[in-house]
Amino acid sequence: MGKHISPVTADYGVAAKRLSILPRSSLARLGIERMVSVMGISPQNLLIGFELSDSVTGQFRKFEKAVRWCRLELSGEAVHDARVHCRRLIARLVLIDMAMTSTNLQAAQKPLKRLLKSLGRLRDVQVQKDALSTELTRHPEVGGLWIELGRREQKLIRSASRFVSEFNLGKLRRRLEAIQFELKNPTARLAAKAVLGDSIVRATQQAFDKVVLRSRAISPDDVSTVHRVRTAYKKFRYMAESLPPTVGRPSETQLSVMDGYQQAMGNIQDVEVLREFLTGYTALRPEVAWSLASFKNTLLERRTRLVHDYMALADRLHSFWPLHSVPDKISQPPVFS
Repeated sequence: MGKHISPVTADYGVAAKRLSILPRSSLARLGIERMVSVMGISPQNLLIGFELSDSVTGQFRKFEKAVRWCRLELSGEAVHDARVHCRRLIARLVLIDMAMTSTNLQAAQKPLKRLLKSLGRLRDVQVQKDALSTELTRHPEVGGLWIELGRREQKLIRSASRFVSEFNLGKLRRRLEAIQFELKNPTARLAAKAVLGDSIVRATQQAFDKVVLRSRAISPDDVSTVHRVRTAYKKFRYMAESLPPTVGRPSETQLSVMDGYQQAMGNIQDVEVLREFLTGYTALRPEVAWSLASFKNTLLERRTRLVHDYMALADRLHSFWPLHSVPDKISQPPVFS
């Protein structure tokens, strides 16, 4: 595992520097650090609010670019890019929502989740189609299967295209700006701001606990148990990479290892989805079942091998959390002399 990035020093002067960007008429120009300390808020937690706001801004720009790419084409790369950036934006909003629940946060998440779902089926078909493309030479009998997936892809592209073209980026941007105003305004949501860092760490811990709980139920003979771990793990991983620097977050090396861990489970799911599609296809066309029997056995053998490979590294999960850089307690304000 790689080294972790150390958290930013909890020096109130750092927060004061960030707060200096507020308008001159604001309380920041009148010694706001002392005021918020008296009210029970550490400058460190104020700094976390700024970092979360900046993170949302940066991720929204990437998401917006990905959506505009999908409006031009719904290729496999464009769809994958949009779904990844959508998940990352949702993860940032989930972190904030766990600490500062608001209607704006919940309203912003809904269209993002709908977009994720709208592109999900298309992404599955595109992954299956790409997988079969590499099999055509060794298994020419899957040609009919590949053609059928192409038909399904075009149908799903038409429906997804309508959804993407109607997705209201402007409305989402305004909702995010309202959330960011609360994060940057030192006098907004004081009770939540007082424990902002601890709330974020607790939310990430809860996401990780859910992964561990599901991992205890894994059975090599039931790939659905691996998929349940994968869905929970994806949420945790995106939350971990969204942690503000002041709280602490994984290094790029560890993020790469975490991504590989997720990919090991994703490979199993990709084979299983393709196997299920093959089963449904042969049920509708029993006349070709015999010609696809060999390929079906190939998929079963591949799934068995991938499950074995994942089980060999499953315990690596416990090295991903807690991060060494996450402090035990970060909500206490400093004492001013």
